[in-house]
Amino acid sequence: MRITNQSRFSQTLHDYQNNMKGVNKSYQQISSGLKIQNSYENASVYSDAMRLDYEVTTLDQVVEATSKSVNFSKNTDKSLQEFEKQLENFKTKVVQAASDVHNKTSLEALANELQGIKNHLVNIANTSVNGQFLFSGSAVDTKPIDNNGKYQGNRDSMKTSAGSQIELPYNIPGYDIFLGKDNDYSKILTTNVNLVNNTKTDVSENPQYLTAQNTIKDMIGLNYAEDSKNVDSNGKYAGTINPDYDFLENSGISFPDTYFYLQGKKPDGTTFTSKFKMTADASIEGLMQKIGQEFGNTSTTKVVDVSINNEGQFNVKDLTKGNQVIDFHMVAATSTAADKSSIAQNTALDTVNTLADLKNASNVHITEFTKSKFIDNQGNAADSFDFDKIRFDKKDNKVTSNVSQVVRKSGEYATDATRLSEVAGTGELYPPKEQGKYNIDDRKLNMEVLSRNGTEYEISIDLGHEENLTATPPVAAQTATFTIGVKGSGTTQTFDIWHATEYGEFTTPTKDVTFRQINDIIAMAASENIPAGNNYASYNQAIHLSKGAVEVNLNDKGKIELTDKTNSVSTIEISLYDATTDVEKFYGDSTGNTTATSQGRGSAFTFSENNAITIDEPSVNVFDDLDKMIEAVRQGYYRANADSEDPRNTGMQGAIERLDHLIDHANKELTKIGSQTNLITATKERASLMKVNVLTVKNEVIDADYAEAYLNFTQKSLSYQAMLQASAKINQLSLLNYM
Repeated sequence: MRITNQSRFSQTLHDYQNNMKGVNKSYQQISSGLKIQNSYENASVYSDAMRLDYEVTTLDQVVEATSKSVNFSKNTDKSLQEFEKQLENFKTKVVQAASDVHNKTSLEALANELQGIKNHLVNIANTSVNGQFLFSGSAVDTKPIDNNGKYQGNRDSMKTSAGSQIELPYNIPGYDIFLGKDNDYSKILTTNVNLVNNTKTDVSENPQYLTAQNTIKDMIGLNYAEDSKNVDSNGKYAGTINPDYDFLENSGISFPDTYFYLQGKKPDGTTFTSKFKMTADASIEGLMQKIGQEFGNTSTTKVVDVSINNEGQFNVKDLTKGNQVIDFHMVAATSTAADKSSIAQNTALDTVNTLADLKNASNVHITEFTKSKFIDNQGNAADSFDFDKIRFDKKDNKVTSNVSQVVRKSGEYATDATRLSEVAGTGELYPPKEQGKYNIDDRKLNMEVLSRNGTEYEISIDLGHEENLTATPPVAAQTATFTIGVKGSGTTQTFDIWHATEYGEFTTPTKDVTFRQINDIIAMAASENIPAGNNYASYNQAIHLSKGAVEVNLNDKGKIELTDKTNSVSTIEISLYDATTDVEKFYGDSTGNTTATSQGRGSAFTFSENNAITIDEPSVNVFDDLDKMIEAVRQGYYRANADSEDPRNTGMQGAIERLDHLIDHANKELTKIGSQTNLITATKERASLMKVNVLTVKNEVIDADYAEAYLNFTQKSLSYQAMLQASAKINQLSLLNYM
């Protein structure tokens, strides 16, 4: 092989570059502390390093995010602790008011203290930190509780990053706290009429409240004879019945049976009517068992518990936890005679099968169980013969129904988008059952509206029926319509109920009619904006125009609520009820012993009722409940009292039971935020620890070994210097060196 100058130069340059690269690589490792400087040097090391670097960045973000979130969560925890403490303080004051004998002045003072505690609770609810409200859900810029005690936030939770595609909530929406629901609580109803032993002549001065051991005869007592109401010139009893003898078992008097007309809603959501009779010697315990049977109790299974309290009022408790649909209304009728000698069994009530007929019956003593100050749909004071033909309640510019609409499948309160078929009290489901819609074919609603300008509208909403091809002949489907006319005018107009979708405008099938559409009809009448024609454009225009005067929605408790935008005290009147009420019959009881072809059915829909009063239920409305409790203390209501200014206030005893629920509810939410705080804190600590671990692994992957790098640098430097010396010596050789 021929060695030339060119070949020596190339070899020298090659050796120089290789050694220089080795020296430079070792120098870069020492100076930077990294194994490689560029990805092409070692793709595997570079890929692992980048992945670990991303994980470090993610963990840095988690630490930063959780640091901010844990502060928000801890502030929420502290505020809820104070909230629960003040609720307990509130209960202490209510117990004090209920336990001691107070005059009007001391009750007023206690009520003022309770009002102060309630105001403090509102302030806690409106706590803000760094300009963000703690209890507004994700609407942190919105004040949660307004001046009327209404919740203004949303139901959304705020979440913090806890890693890749992992989020943790760090707040409790105020809706859950102030308007939430506890599925481990039951709905409890109470009557408000104090049942007393009417066999005594001193009932008003010394009432003896009925117990489970008393009899129906004790409940009716002197009212069996009309002359028992007579008094002599000295104001003493002058009737023919001897209260000390005639009510004994061996008195020889055959007292007539008492008929009970019961209606309401069972725990499964179905409505019912029931008529049954009990003998005079039957016990109140037997009556309570019969009521339970009509609600669905059997010899082996109880769905409700019926009891009587210390003041002669019936309580009905739904034994299904989390359920809030039961309803209860009852009136009793007993035939009366002119005097003791005329008392005998009378079968006239056997054929009295409606409350309207019962109201007009003569020689009948009526025993009421629930009273109110409601107004019926005709504008008269409601009585025990009125059930659901009741006008909505009015306060300031709000007109509100008193019955919550509850979705039977979920047990939650209905919203504007809820279909009527989802809350109907009928028993038959549309197929498939998973839809949760109940058959409301051919049901009709009657509505009476006094508009803001004084026009009286009468409206009939015909829900129509679905197609039935199995019938003979087949039944064609009908969509929902409503007919409206001015009372007394004799003329009416009929309109379809319309809805719009992305595919166009359509008339609405029976099972798809929503509360939004019912509310729109109310708004049209209340604002006097009736559609100009039977088409979607006219229908929608009428709704649009109504919004300037009124707003109708389902509120947080599923009740229809109209807001009059033009008056501070609304003049609008509304009544809405199932047309079945007009022909409703009490055919018989649950045993099937009826005098008609079928057992009575209740109204599929109820919106306002003269019904039993709710003591407790799974859902809460904290500030609304507290207002009622304050009023009970201020007025000295011990229990619900039919003769008080507010017969539907459950009184201090009801308030104490409800407060136990509210305190437990607050404690649950406190436990929840405490758990969230601990989880976020643990996540932050774990992220910090993981960051250290990941950095350690990253260092092992990408960091250079200084000892190894320095040794390599020394070796490469020596080799580089030796190469330079050898190259220099070789380059000095000539032909003379070989001669």
